[in-house]
Amino acid sequence: MSDEHNLSDATLSVMADCDLFQNFEEGSLIGLLPSFKEHKFKAAEELFHEGDESDELFIIIDGTVRVTKNVGEDEDTLVTKLGPSRLCGEMAFMSANVRTTTCSFEDKGLAVSLPRTVFEELKSESPEVYAQMLRNVGAVLSARLSSTTGELCEFISCARNAAKQQTVAAQELESCQQHIEKVVEALGSSQAIVEEE
Repeated sequence: MSDEHNLSDATLSVMADCDLFQNFEEGSLIGLLPSFKEHKFKAAEELFHEGDESDELFIIIDGTVRVTKNVGEDEDTLVTKLGPSRLCGEMAFMSANVRTTTCSFEDKGLAVSLPRTVFEELKSESPEVYAQMLRNVGAVLSARLSSTTGELCEFISCARNAAKQQTVAAQELESCQQHIEKVVEALGSSQAIVEEE
């Protein structure tokens, strides 16, 4: 790999803050730079679409990326938003599966990508760098799983509380209906007495 690259100083600065390069020696990072390709995006332009092949790993350099998941016929829900120095598309990239979400820039933006072919070449050309990148992506995925587990537990707790409240509300409604029936019955009895007199 050549050390020549066409990335701006601003791009390099953002890349250096990316979790992918934590605990990297400067020389290792510099050696990787020519492998990255810079991409400019328009507002609402997609980095990739749910179901696409995962042949690139992205690092967001500038702008905000919306991560959405299809939840029904032409219905997407926002999963999260990602900003500069964040990895994008690493789950499908690492597992060699199709994309599980759609990622698009809110406004215009800039990202760099690492092709899968280059990443795979690192196994033999630079095994230490490859291993460190695997550890770093593993740490990102582990942190995301931990966060998602916490959010899921919170959602389950809220759903249980809502179910309990719904049960209490249903019991109160039933009690009100019984009370109304008794009042109606009492009114009927009162009216019958009045009519007898």
